[in-house]
Amino acid sequence: MAKKTDKRGMRWHPLIIRWCLSIYMTSPAAYRQIASKQNKFMVLPHVNTLKKYINFTSPKTGFAPDIIDKIVSESHLETLEDYQKNLSLTFDEIRIKSGIIHKKGSGKIIGFTDMGA
Repeated sequence: MAKKTDKRGMRWHPLIIRWCLSIYMTSPAAYRQIASKQNKFMVLPHVNTLKKYINFTSPKTGFAPDIIDKIVSESHLETLEDYQKNLSLTFDEIRIKSGIIHKKGSGKIIGFTDMGA
């Protein structure tokens, strides 16, 4: 896979991208402050570069075949011993859509649910 570059044509080490993503996913505002051009302490990937990593697939209900295919292709199963091929995939994800209402008093979310059926 080719290394991704940002607007400035810079290439970033995968660990830097992961570190930046962890900050950005926790607080986009904090990341923007740290990565701002006025902050001359450290040059970090542009937010658009991080979004390319975040949006590498189209989210949908249920299993994502493109993600499963990516996991299988990058795991190089043909080079592993049989005992190394045992794995467990755990899914625990929710995506809240716009248009639903959160009642502060009761803490309930009111809206539509897609059960993937």
